[in-house]
Formats: sequence, C-alpha cells, structure tokens
Amino acid sequence: MNVNYEQNLYKWLSGINEELHFWEEFFKKKSKEDVCGKKRMFTLENQLPDSYCDSVKFLDVGSGPIGRCGFLTNKVKDLQIIAVDPLADAYNYLKRKYYVDNGLDLRYGFVEILDTLFEKNSFDIVHMS
Repeated sequence: MNVNYEQNLYKWLSGINEELHFWEEFFKKKSKEDVCGKKRMFTLENQLPDSYCDSVKFLDVGSGPIGRCGFLTNKVKDLQIIAVDPLADAYNYLKRKYYVDNGLDLRYGFVEILDTLFEKNSFDIVHMS
C-alpha cells in the first residue's frame, strides 16, 4: 500500500477552517436542544451488558463538538462519556461562545496518542469515527 501521509495531513489541515465555520454556523442556527443532544439515545446500546449495571466508561474518539453516540441508556445507571478530538480546544471555545453545555467532557487528542492520554483498559467501550 502506498500511503502519502504528508498529502493526507495537508488535506486534513486545509479543511480545518471549513470545519470550524460549519460548526459555528450550526451553533448559531440550531436550538439549544438540537445542539446539546442530551435526549439522544446511546447508539451503541447493543454493546452494553445485557443486565443492568451501575457504570460504563465510554470513549468517543473523533467526537466533534457534541458527540456522535448519544447520552441516554436504560441499561446503565452512570454512562461516563469522555470525548477526544484534535479540534477539541476550538470546539470548546465555540461551545462557550454559544452557551452550549451538553455535559460532554471534550478533550484534545489524536487517536495516535491515546495511549499517552489514558491508562490501559481505562474504558469499557471505545468508538472511533
């Protein structure tokens, strides 16, 4: 496989302004309910234990500013969601600017360095997108 990492990195970097502009416009136009998404069901419900449990730690990698997988589940008392995205600092700024608080713990990081951010076996479920 011939992969040109420099070209892929440049492509990603060149799209950052467009990405941030999209989210700024999204936050401006959407209602707080739409933006926060606190009432969205957890899309990975079938990955949770079949019997009710007290706590599950979930890592959402490449989450964007509002998370991709929802927040509500009937299978877990405490679904602890941590989200990691390389644009987390910019997303957190936009969320503060537009008073968006969905309770998502959004942290800066790249998938390639997750092992330096978290200890081994820190999460029950990891989702990357």
